[in-house]
Amino acid sequence: MLSKHFLDLASNFGFDQMVTEPTRINNILDIFLTNNSTLVESSSTIPGISDHDSIPVLTISTKPKINKQKPRKISIWSKADLEAIKSDFKEFSDSITTRDTSQCSVEGLYTEFTDKVDAVMNDHVPSCLVSKRNLTPWIGNKTRRLCKRKQRAYNSYRKSPNETTLSHFQEVRKYTDPPDPLIPLITFFCML
Repeated sequence: MLSKHFLDLASNFGFDQMVTEPTRINNILDIFLTNNSTLVESSSTIPGISDHDSIPVLTISTKPKINKQKPRKISIWSKADLEAIKSDFKEFSDSITTRDTSQCSVEGLYTEFTDKVDAVMNDHVPSCLVSKRNLTPWIGNKTRRLCKRKQRAYNSYRKSPNETTLSHFQEVRKYTDPPDPLIPLITFFCML
């Protein structure tokens, strides 16, 4: 009764028991609960010692799995050749209306239409591939540009360490590094 209540409680909070094989006679004495079962790669048992029949061995990956997004295609409609699009669709419309479509299925006509739309877009609307960047919403464009500028200055200093590149890096770093929070306190206490 108590074991069933414990398992119900663990399940209600979103935990999964990863040890599934009995470790003593027909009972599972070893408990390994997790709320992210994808991190557990495998669960097995080895012969036990003392009064345990077997000891569970779990292989756990501590590195989270990150699903990277595929680059997506964005159409640049401001550079599209609208006259060519109109003429292609006029030609397609004329070919559909002049032929006998009573023998064609609706699915076949729909597939033909969508294929034509894709072909016209590929031919007359320029596009580019865009991948999602890991943007932090609290960093604006100005701050992002300053961070890139600081990285370029650092790379320049690492490539040729001299007084000029070091002073340039230190100057750029003043604008990007956050101010020390203790400086106002120190100034306040020095004024007392």
